[in-house]
Amino acid sequence: MLLRMRRQPCRVASPPGPWLCALACAVGLLGAPPASAQPAPSEAQTRQARTLFREGLSHADAGRWSAAAERFRRALALRAAPPIRYNLAAALVELGDPVEAAEHLDLVLADAETAQDVRTQAMQLLSTVSARTGRITLRLTGAPELVTGVTIRVDDRALPAGPPERSVRVMPGPHVAVAMRDGRQVGRGEATVAAGETVALSIALVPTPAEAASAATAQGSTGDPRHTQDRSSDDDTNWPLIVGIGVGAAAVLTGIIVVAVVGARGVADPVSGDLDPAVLRVGR
Repeated sequence: MLLRMRRQPCRVASPPGPWLCALACAVGLLGAPPASAQPAPSEAQTRQARTLFREGLSHADAGRWSAAAERFRRALALRAAPPIRYNLAAALVELGDPVEAAEHLDLVLADAETAQDVRTQAMQLLSTVSARTGRITLRLTGAPELVTGVTIRVDDRALPAGPPERSVRVMPGPHVAVAMRDGRQVGRGEATVAAGETVALSIALVPTPAEAASAATAQGSTGDPRHTQDRSSDDDTNWPLIVGIGVGAAAVLTGIIVVAVVGARGVADPVSGDLDPAVLRVGR
């Protein structure tokens, strides 16, 4: 259904297509500035957007959906009003592009300034569109430095910058997702999605050949500091054991020498004194 600018109360018109209806008034549709962080359009821009909106409705009445979508898109660039975005989505559905249509409908529903009647229409149309599309939940995996600066393409569509995990609406069928950084492919994944289905797809990121070569060169010239630290730590931790082994070896050697000396003298003449009262005397 298309939303129309009317100064009369809302009424249903005779639609040439399944999405056409009459709704809202001109002031409520394009008069008030949006309460968003974007700069408010000038009066001239608002008048031009209103003219483009009416032209889009005329083309839609005649079934010229490409021309209608083009007018709604230009009007939306001047004035990001939810009714304009909804009408663009409706025209895109007629043109067989439910994916972009659903993206616009999501934005209509996410806009706090969307009027309740427009919101109701958007929910109904999104329900119809969602049954014709699927979703891929993309997740980039790898070290943080590998994720930085990565862009993603799903088939021939470049995705806007976003978090490492996001949901992308697609048409049913096979799809290829490619991760790029600095013009080089660093990850790739494939998924087949059915209508109304959501499929998870993880893409493992790898360094580019230049990044891998640079890392190997740096490691070969300086060594891995972690290994040096580990060896130093091991040496610091084991020095008491090393000293103990050395002392024990010296004691054993001394014992051998003492035994050899005592054996040479015999056990008949042990040395005794005040500090050694427990000497065993043999043969006396």
